[in-house]
This record gives sequence, C-alpha cells and structure tokens, in this order.
Amino acid sequence: MRIVSGVHYRSLIVAVLVAGCAQAVLTPALHTPGALPAKGLKDGALKVHMRSGELYQLTSWSLVDSARLIRGTGTRYTIDRQATPAESISVSLDSVALFETNSHDETYALGLQGVGALAVLGGIMSVACIADPKSCFGSCPTFYMEGPDSARVRAEGFSASVAKVLESRDVDALGRVASSGRELAIHMRNEAWETHFVRGVNMLAVPVSSGDRIFASSDSTFVRATDVASPRTCSAPEGDCLPTMSRKDDVERFSSADSTDLAVREVVELTFATAAVDAGVVITARNSLVTTFLFYQTMAYVGSQFGATLASMERGDRQSAEHSFGMAKLLGGIDVQLRDARGEWRTVGTYLEAGPIASDTKVIRLPQRDASEHGPLHVRLRMAKGSWRVDRVALAALGGAVSPIRVRPARAERRGKDDATALATLRSGVQHLVLLPGDDVRLVFELPQRADSLELFLESEGYYYEWMRREWLAEENFAMAALVVADPAEGLRRLAPAYHTREAGMENLFWASRFNRRVSDATR
Repeated sequence: MRIVSGVHYRSLIVAVLVAGCAQAVLTPALHTPGALPAKGLKDGALKVHMRSGELYQLTSWSLVDSARLIRGTGTRYTIDRQATPAESISVSLDSVALFETNSHDETYALGLQGVGALAVLGGIMSVACIADPKSCFGSCPTFYMEGPDSARVRAEGFSASVAKVLESRDVDALGRVASSGRELAIHMRNEAWETHFVRGVNMLAVPVSSGDRIFASSDSTFVRATDVASPRTCSAPEGDCLPTMSRKDDVERFSSADSTDLAVREVVELTFATAAVDAGVVITARNSLVTTFLFYQTMAYVGSQFGATLASMERGDRQSAEHSFGMAKLLGGIDVQLRDARGEWRTVGTYLEAGPIASDTKVIRLPQRDASEHGPLHVRLRMAKGSWRVDRVALAALGGAVSPIRVRPARAERRGKDDATALATLRSGVQHLVLLPGDDVRLVFELPQRADSLELFLESEGYYYEWMRREWLAEENFAMAALVVADPAEGLRRLAPAYHTREAGMENLFWASRFNRRVSDATR
C-alpha cells in the first residue's frame, strides 16, 4: 500500500544512456550501510546520515577495514546543521543510519538484449509517467507464476514496508494450481523506480482434499474451510452489485472517491442464505490508487528533504514510524459488520491488505452463531469511498487452524543462468537480495507433493525505497508536508479535489508505466 507518512523522498533523477546492453544511470540513491558497494575511492558527493542526527557531506571517500569504516574529506554538519569543513573524516558504518549517493554507475539490471529494446522500454516508461507522474507504477516486488496465465501478477510483496524500519513479512494467497507436477517456478520482478531489499521468499503449502479450501486471515494465520457460498443479494450505492461481487473473476466493484474528502465512507450490504456455527467472510480485493497518489504527493511536498527525513525515520523505532502514517490510517481497511437481533450493525473484523497491484484473499472470522439460529445472514462492508477494488465476497464454513509447510526456493536464476549468490541470500533469512528497476529473478520451488493437491501461499519479507520523480520537485511545499502529517484528516480534504481530477485515467497510466517483460524473455 502506498502509505502516506513522514517518509519523504528527495530527487532520484534517472538519466538512461544506452551503451550496448548496459544501462548507465545517474542515481542520487539511498543505501543502507550494508548495501553500499565497496568500490573504493569514488568521485562525487556522498551524504552520510548518522544515527546521532549529524550529517557528513563527503567530496571524496573510500571504504576501508573490510568495508566497516568510511574515510574521506568534506563537511560535517551538527544536529542543528552548523557546518565545519574537515580534511579528514573517519566514520564507523555501525553509526550510520543511511547513505545518499550521486554517481554514474553502470548496471545490467534490465538484462535486455540490444540497444533497440532498451530504447523502446525507456520510451514507454517516460511517456506514461510524464502524462501523470503521480500515476507511475510502483509498490514493491511483483510475482508472476509460470504457466498458462504467466502474464498476470499473482502477488506483490511487503507493499507497506517503505523503509528499513518498517521491514515486514507478507503472505499472499496463490490458491490451487492446476498442475500435476511438483516443481513450481515464479518470477520476482522490480518493475518500478524503486530499490528492493528482499530478505526471503518462500512457498507455504497446505495439503487439501477436493472439497476443502485454506484461507489466511489478516494476521497470517491459516484456517481450513468448506462450503464457500456466494451472497444471495448485494446492494451498493450504485445499485445491484451481485453480478460483480459473487465470483472471483477479476471483475471488480469499485467507486469514485469523494471529491471533497477522501475519508468519506460508503457501505455495501449483502445477505447470505444461511451460515454455519463457525463461519467467516472471505474477501478478495486490492487497494485503489488513492493511497498511491497520496504517498507520491507527500513525497513531492517534501522534495529535497528526502534523504534527511528518511534517515530520521530510520534512526527511530517501528512504532514511531507507523505513528506518522496518519492519512493511511484514516482511510483504513474494509470493515466487516453484522446486523444483530436489534437491527444494529457492529464491526466484527477488518480486511487489511496493502497494495494496488494484485488482489489478495483473506477471511474474517465471524462470532459463533447459536446452533438454533436460522435464516439469512446480513453483512455490511464499510470502507473509504473509492479506496478499494473488490473482486469477490463469499461466506465459508470454517474448521480448525492449520500449519503450512514452508518450502524454500531450490534454485534461483537471472537471465537464464543459475545465481548461487541470490539463492544463498534468500535462503539465509539474514542478508538482503537487492533488486534494481528491471531486475527479474526466477525462483524454482520443489513442492512436497503434486501442486494440484496443495493450497499455496507466497511468503515474502523485506522492504524498499521509493525513487523520487524529477517532475515532482516543482511541487515542493514544506507547509503542506507538515500539514498532511500533523492533521491527516485535513490532508485528506485538501487533496481530494486533486485526486478527483485525475482519478479516471490513473489505472491505465499506472499499468502502462511499469518495466514489463514477458516471462519467456527472461527464461529462454
């Protein structure tokens, strides 16, 4: 999910220079201390954001002592930003919160063959993003499964983890796979202007019989289910929504956001013919692009203070970081409400899932019904208007909790070749695999039994840093940046008209602006 907060990003200006198959990039970029390449002395400024709050701006520098110490010359800034030139600076990496570089580096992240292909990809990306930079594609790693539907994004990982301090584990439902084989291959891609730090990717497998389903809840626990039933009626502000929400078919029910206040709620009412004593509401949905817009707009307001602000967040703890995400908290999730015997509605749970790219399925367990209760079950979904795209709502009879089998990747490949380093990194659960824009890692899993006899979930863990778009710098506005953090309710009112003017075309521009390659391009 694009979460609005005090995390704001400075310019990460990308200039693509075609040279054979390489991509030469001017990248004012962010690095964690462990991710800064140990390439020795480099030209150009390096900003060293210290955990103490001090800042060093080095004009020349080198990594020494097995890359645990950085030495250079430049300027030291105190916490209140008083400058002192220094000819000799020595800093331990253990005391660094974040590095900020600005250098020419040659990378081979795209892995494309030929100058023509690279030029076309860059052109498509530029046109889509220039049309509306707030609609640019992004939201952490995307995952594709090889097979008949290989072009469809099946999952997106840890979308809310926009900083190291917010690193998290994410679980996404993949469902049943129509394959009699035990080997399953997925592609993990970076299709956006982001840097991904992936700690691990695993497959979670649960053996099931033909009539069973397994669903995950928002807290990533798993429960066995049977008798999954569609609603009998569905009523939304626009009218009958039953044809849209009764099947999992990628036909989504969504609405336009309020033009004066993005926090305005809407309600969808459903009835189910009956319910088991233990039952749960099953929801398949994804975020709309309202959170993406809010996140990007906040980045634009802060602009040039990107590095310093993010470094400040990394120096704090997770609770402090999450406390800053006010606008996202006000938008919230999809509240599931039940009508009681007195006709009053009460909230019994909330669907929460971050990300505008791939729908995910979660179950909300309902309070136990008395065995003597009969008749229809009345359910209401309450959500911020225009914030969610809902594919399906169903009711399932729930059984006991289950523990999935965790399957680690057996092989990792880049550009058709085994990558032992990537595999070891992902299996270790300690280090991070770094993905740059255009990277594609093919992961092969050896399942414990036939794929079609398993319910599968994808587990990913990590965090990412968003890149600033050059066009946003003209909107730098520190007063508005402070307002959306200090008074998120007012921020949602102020930004509603701007979102309303571009809402209709955002979805198409969003998908058109990604780095996109077919699976066959990477594997054959």
